[in-house]
Amino acid sequence: MFHHIGIEVSNIENSQHFYNKLLNFQYETTFEFFDEKIVFLTNQQIKLELIEKDGDVKSQGNLHICFSVDNLIKMLKRAKREGIPILEGPYDLHNGWKIVFMEGPDGEIIELLEDSNKHPG
Repeated sequence: MFHHIGIEVSNIENSQHFYNKLLNFQYETTFEFFDEKIVFLTNQQIKLELIEKDGDVKSQGNLHICFSVDNLIKMLKRAKREGIPILEGPYDLHNGWKIVFMEGPDGEIIELLEDSNKHPG
């Protein structure tokens, strides 16, 4: 059973603010583990583990995180207001999905997906 996604970040407060503003993730708990400061955020059934530790944070390469949203255009407007870099899209896929890729505070790639099959019209 899936529990959470962990993301290494350079500034835990900036990342917490980013995920709260963009996707309404709420604070759950904070603790330290060895040299890492850890914050868990939650949004319904999804948990994000933000991990801040000494040293250089590298982008996760080709990995990305995808979040389902009800209204992609509304989310794009919010992202633009917040100055969040849009990497690609939006795209309309043949299966009814609308997607866009953006960049998180530490270079993580975030995909937002609206499934028009779930709420046609």
